[in-house]
Amino acid sequence: MSARFEAVTERGFIAEPDADNPGWLTWQLKDTTRFNGQVMGKMIVRSEGEGRARVRMFPQHRHTNLMGNLHGGITLSLIDVAM
Repeated sequence: MSARFEAVTERGFIAEPDADNPGWLTWQLKDTTRFNGQVMGKMIVRSEGEGRARVRMFPQHRHTNLMGNLHGGITLSLIDVAM
């Protein structure tokens, strides 16, 4: 794990190897009562080189709008969390 991930983990995130996705780390808040834990669901992250990372979420029914599409708010939330 890089120093950057270690620093973020100290600030309240859990970043540990994800057993279902080799090479990826879990990416969740320690406090599950906050937005990420309540709305986003499972998220994982992996390093893509210096200063870059890829974040992945697993959309569920609760993330869709009445048309059955991924809600725009969840898309913006993913962007917000990733940044």
